[in-house]
Amino acid sequence: MNRSLYKDQLEDYFQFIPKARIKVIVLEDFISDQESIIRELCGFLYLDYEDFPEEVFDIHANKAVVSKSLKLQIQKNALLRGRGNLKYSNDLPFKSTYDIEH
Repeated sequence: MNRSLYKDQLEDYFQFIPKARIKVIVLEDFISDQESIIRELCGFLYLDYEDFPEEVFDIHANKAVVSKSLKLQIQKNALLRGRGNLKYSNDLPFKSTYDIEH
């Protein structure tokens, strides 16, 4: 619960860093108006927003599908736990130690 007490957490930083040098961005503000917040952040960092190509600011949004059956999804996750790493095993610089017959 302490993680939501941002004022207290920020006060720790304000003891050592002037408030004018810390930019606080509220997630809800960012979500509701991303371009405005990014422009504001660029200004804070003395960067020209217009110098960046448009695609740099394409924001990824997690468009995951929510399962209709939570119980079934939990069972599937338990059954397949660990197998997801096999998908990328050929790309890893080391041999996977996961036993496929496990």
